[in-house]
Amino acid sequence: MGILRAAAAGMVLLLSSPAMPADSPVLAPAEQQQARVNFLLHCAACHLPDGHGSPGTVPDLREYLGEFAQHPASRSFIARVPGASGAPISDAELAQVLNWILITMNGDQLRAGFQPYTAGEVGAYRRDTLIDVEPVRQALIRDLAAE
Repeated sequence: MGILRAAAAGMVLLLSSPAMPADSPVLAPAEQQQARVNFLLHCAACHLPDGHGSPGTVPDLREYLGEFAQHPASRSFIARVPGASGAPISDAELAQVLNWILITMNGDQLRAGFQPYTAGEVGAYRRDTLIDVEPVRQALIRDLAAE
């Protein structure tokens, strides 16, 4: 299957799968749809439509992102990785994508009182793009595990 056909098939799968409750307090239905489209266009090429990535090279978005998003030391990391910070979408759209990923792929990790990302917060974080991501990610994982 060609790349374009595979991408189109992934888009149909991604857009047709009910990944988030319709009554999500974080994203309205139209925002959910836009977040799904932006995820497919700007993230799924590496992380794949279901977020599982590629072991050893691309992290699985379903593993610990929910934990990262709830700790001050690691919260900024998610918006600072090059793929997120450099995505050609607005801060508001990136916040939607990050919140969509967290709720659809990490909902079981989110505790009561979870604070969704805002456009302003994402904008501040993405001004400081991480270049060497892996050592930062590993240090954050160790720090969270030690808590």
